[in-house]
Parts: sequence; C-alpha cells; structure tokens
Amino acid sequence: MASKLNNKDLQSVFGVFVEQDGINDFLSFPKRKASQEHSWPEVNGKDIDLTNPTFESRQFTLKCVLTAYGDSEQQRNENFWQLYNGLFTELSGQGVHELYLDSIDKTYTVFYVDQQGANKVTHEEDRMIIKFDLLFEETDPFTNIQKVYLVDQDGIFLVA
Repeated sequence: MASKLNNKDLQSVFGVFVEQDGINDFLSFPKRKASQEHSWPEVNGKDIDLTNPTFESRQFTLKCVLTAYGDSEQQRNENFWQLYNGLFTELSGQGVHELYLDSIDKTYTVFYVDQQGANKVTHEEDRMIIKFDLLFEETDPFTNIQKVYLVDQDGIFLVA
C-alpha cells in the first residue's frame, strides 16, 4: 500500500514519495493549552483548574520527493509541471484533506498550510528529482487521535 492524499496514491498520481523520516511530526502528542491558575500568597504552589484539559492543534511537516520521468528534457519538464501542478491543485481544494501514511497505517484529517525548502536535487538522463516539505495542520487534535477507554471483564470503565 502507498501513502495517499484524498484517496489518491501520492506516488502514482503525483510522483511523490514520502521520505522515511518524513513523518516524525505525525507521531507527536499535541501540546496542552494553559489552564486557569492562581497563586495564592498564603498557599504553597499553584491552584490550577485541571478538570477539562484542552490541547493545541498540531502542525505537521511531510518530507517529500517528487520524481518526474521523460526521455528528453522537454518531456521531463512537461511531466514535472503536470505532477507538480496536479499536487498543488489537490492541496488547494476546499476543506480538509485525508492524508493516509502507509508507513504507520494511519489517516490524518489535515489542511494544507505551506510548501517549504523546494530544492532541485538532480536532472539526470531520464528523470528530474525535486525535494520539498509540505506543511499541514489539524483543526482539532482529537480528529486524529482516538480516545481509548479501559474496561474490566464486566464492561465497567476503569479510566475515562
């Protein structure tokens, strides 16, 4: 199976391969937002409201390599622009995107933020290789993180 963007194979449709270390941000937990707190002068420490923790949305960097093939320089250039523009057209669509990462077998609901670090790596005999990072963000971290509840053999919650 391959990584997908909106159920379109990144490699076969857009010529994009996700680098092996290109998914590290997707494995990070979201940062907790600050809770209401007060430091009473007559009490040690802080009085912090921990009843309903909330979390920041995460930003993800996907490290990509786009390879365009062609027998001539003109074919490679035409193929490159077709793949490159096709990817941007997909990323610039309305709403959120479903990004499936095959190396961790997980789908993330994200929106496109930016492309950074575009770098032409090579322009060999039959291929052109471009490396770049795609930045995505989530609207709500719990869209992408499933809550897990522990229950005993009678189905009673142990942790909620």
